[in-house]
Amino acid sequence: MASTSDPLLSFLTSRRGDLRRIADRTCGEHTVEDMAAEAWLVAEDISRKRGLAVDFLNIDDQALVLS
Repeated sequence: MASTSDPLLSFLTSRRGDLRRIADRTCGEHTVEDMAAEAWLVAEDISRKRGLAVDFLNIDDQALVLS
């Protein structure tokens, strides 16, 4: 995992390959950066629905955001 004090940045760095795969499946419609922004929005939505913030350092929460 990336060594940083920012959990979101750590998530984005360590899961860049996953974000790239998702972006590639859009056939050029979206970039990795678009997917990073979308991951943040998805995490906010998850947090709001479950009443608990997404822990970007937690592997289960990471998988949830990417699913």
